[in-house]
Amino acid sequence: MLMKKNIAETVRSLVEKPLGDAGFSLWNVRYEKEGKDFVLLVEVDRDGGVDMDACSVANDIVEPIIDSADPIEGPYCLEVASAGMYRELLKPEHFTAATAINAEVTLKTFKPVDGKKEFSGKLDAADDATVTVCGTVIDKKNIAKMTATFE
Repeated sequence: MLMKKNIAETVRSLVEKPLGDAGFSLWNVRYEKEGKDFVLLVEVDRDGGVDMDACSVANDIVEPIIDSADPIEGPYCLEVASAGMYRELLKPEHFTAATAINAEVTLKTFKPVDGKKEFSGKLDAADDATVTVCGTVIDKKNIAKMTATFE
């Protein structure tokens, strides 16, 4: 059986192009245990936003692909949802998108930077190794969690 992270990556590789062909961008895929159940969460975005009808269209793309490939052993619940207004930044393209709109971010670090472990403000810049929030440069390896507001 594939591990949780591998399941998410497998699903990502299966659905990213078909979703893209339909005008969606795949923000994130998570496979997690919630209570006693497993949930496969596929978060999507698109120009103009994602409403319930768009989620239904995305679900109609994702569900048959997952059913056909069958990468998950045992029962699970598939949820296809909007990436939402508040998004965790995990991948380089997430940082690029947040930087492009000068997004408001909050982040927590593992180790203090300039005596602090929590930061919030505008995301000024991001590259492969660092992010800059309100003039403070923070190593990405030191980020425990970072979320951005997409309006």
